[in-house]
Amino acid sequence: MALSADSTPTTAARGLNAEVVENTTVIFAGALVGISSAGFATNWADTTGHVFAGLAEDAATGDTAASPAVEVSINTSGPIVKNVAVTGSTGQTDVGVLVFATDSNTYDLSATSNVKAVGAVTRYYSGTNCDVRLFTPAEYLALN
Repeated sequence: MALSADSTPTTAARGLNAEVVENTTVIFAGALVGISSAGFATNWADTTGHVFAGLAEDAATGDTAASPAVEVSINTSGPIVKNVAVTGSTGQTDVGVLVFATDSNTYDLSATSNVKAVGAVTRYYSGTNCDVRLFTPAEYLALN
């Protein structure tokens, strides 16, 4: 229905989202976060049904019986995670290569079994250290 008076909706800035944490799940600040097939925020894992959400801004322990339920703030903007170990990285030619994650803090150039890439290498340092630009949830969902 068209407005007939002022109406200011409640809004939130893009790039930061809050999601209810799966019961008893402990998410640490800086963890990769997914949304489980049950619709709750959980630590990222190579688990069927997980959808990449972003990077946890703070820590939270899920308690779905709490009122209100416990939420975790997630950076969904596609931030660049600086100078992290990326298993399989060997040199400058890795820039632009897709990055997968097997858990909430393990980056890998090898494809996982059940989930898609969470980002791409944007800079190579040395050894296996790289910068990784994480995908936004929309970019993750757009991957085939």
